[in-house]
Amino acid sequence: MFKQINKKSLIGIGALAVVSILPISVVACASNSSKIESALNSIVATNFTISNKNKLASEINLTNLTTELTITRAVIDGVSITYSIKQKSVNDTTGTITLIVTGTIRSLTRTKNLEISGFQTTEQRNANIAIAQEAINPITVLERTQLNQIATTLASSVDISNLDLFVQTPFPLGNGVRFTLSPIFSTSMEQIKTDDTTGTLALRLTASFNGGSVSKVLTVDGFKKI
Repeated sequence: MFKQINKKSLIGIGALAVVSILPISVVACASNSSKIESALNSIVATNFTISNKNKLASEINLTNLTTELTITRAVIDGVSITYSIKQKSVNDTTGTITLIVTGTIRSLTRTKNLEISGFQTTEQRNANIAIAQEAINPITVLERTQLNQIATTLASSVDISNLDLFVQTPFPLGNGVRFTLSPIFSTSMEQIKTDDTTGTLALRLTASFNGGSVSKVLTVDGFKKI
C-alpha cells in the first residue's frame, strides 16, 4: 500500500518548485544586461568612421547618418548595436556630434552617449569658401566650343545632354578647386533658361573646394537668333 502524503507537504514541494524556476530568468536577464554593458563599454569614437570629413556635423541627419558615419562592428558578442543623433548635440564650431549608442539583446536595451569629432568646422568651411571664391572671381566668360555649330543652333535647343558640346567647363586648378556647370531652368522647370531673341544661354558656374562652394551666373552668347 502507498503511504498517504500529507497535503501540507505537497504544497511545500510546489512552492519550492516555483521558487527554483525564478532565478533562471533573473540570471539570464542579468547575463544579457552584463553582455550589453560590456559591448557598449568596448565601443569608442575610433570604432566609427566619417565617410566625408569635408561635411559639417550639421549636414549629418537621420537620412544619411549610417552612410556618412559607419561603425566597424554592428554586432558584438550577440549584442546588436545601433546609433542615433542626440538632439541639440551637433556643434559646427568644434566639428563634433554626440551619438546615442544602443545595445540590444531581444527586448533588453541599454544606451550610452558618445561624442564623435573630426567633422569640418565652421572656420574650416569658411576658409574653403574663400579659396573657392578667389578661384571663381577671375572667370567672367565661359569658353565656347564648336563656334560654327553654335552660330547655327538656337539656344533653346540646348539641353543637359548636349550642353558640353557648346560650352567648356573650366579645368580643375592645381590647388584642388573644381568647377561644374549647371543649367538655370525656366520657371516651368522643363527647359534651360535661354533667349533666342538675343541668342544667349544662362548657366551657373560653381567652384568647389573641400566642401566649400560658391557660384555665379554667366551668359553664353553667339547662338542663332530668331
